[in-house]
Amino acid sequence: MDHMEMVYKGLLNNFRKGNVNLIEFTNFMDSYRETALQIYDMKNAIMQPAEQLNQLVQTKIFY
Repeated sequence: MDHMEMVYKGLLNNFRKGNVNLIEFTNFMDSYRETALQIYDMKNAIMQPAEQLNQLVQTKIFY
């Protein structure tokens, strides 16, 4: 399981148990969303040039 997913499930479980208040949970969810978007952007920044290179050389260098 992904580390981010483990942290998310752990915090959600603690929120449901009442160990984490709504403000802490909301702050976590905002940070979680921002981090997930940053990871997506970084992966996209790698994949776009790789796809362009594949098209340029007309072969699959990167899968």
